[in-house]
Formats: sequence, C-alpha cells, structure tokens
Amino acid sequence: MRPSLSGNCSRSKDFRFAEIHDSVGASVMLDEKFLDASEMEPPVPFEQALALLAELQPGQYLRMAHRMIPYPLFDYCNERKLEYRVLHGKAARYEVLIWYPQDTALISHLFEEKS
Repeated sequence: MRPSLSGNCSRSKDFRFAEIHDSVGASVMLDEKFLDASEMEPPVPFEQALALLAELQPGQYLRMAHRMIPYPLFDYCNERKLEYRVLHGKAARYEVLIWYPQDTALISHLFEEKS
C-alpha cells in the first residue's frame, strides 16, 4: 500500500524536541530522531533508518529527509506496526515521519504545520 503524499549525509543520535499542544492547550514534547538521506546512495538510507528505528521508543519519532519515497522502509514499518507519513519537504524532496501508533494524536499536529 502506497501512502498518500500530503541532501548531506548525517545520522544523529541527538533529538530535536517538537513542542506540541494537546487539545486542552497543554504543551507535550516528542523527541525527534533525524536522518538526512537526501544525498545517500542505496542501501545506506535504508540501513541507517533501520538502525535508528531499532532505538525508537514511544514518545519519539523518526524524521527522514529523502529525495525518493522509501517504499521498502514502509514494509518494515508495517511488520512492526509503526505508523508513517510522507510529506513534501523543503530541504529535500520528501520528508518521511515514522512513529508509534500511541503517538498519532500528538504527531498529527506536525502534519497540520507542514501541509
């Protein structure tokens, strides 16, 4: 199943914090793992994304900048019951977000900001 679609090699273990406000206005933080795969050659983006996803915990999400839509990664996500979404990016052609289902309500605010 293909998702709806609404550069410089780096792998970072540092987290960016996405501040999100819940329905009552309280501030909630999600930790972001970022992978810039926009200039990587296959299979490096897939391998590095798998390494980051192996460390992913609820309350965290992976944001991946990529020049292509990484369809093989979605099979991995489906097998592990991870949610994902592809957005049109600014720095790279696509941004892929991957997260745990229990974080969907929180992370959906990121879709609204990017759309």
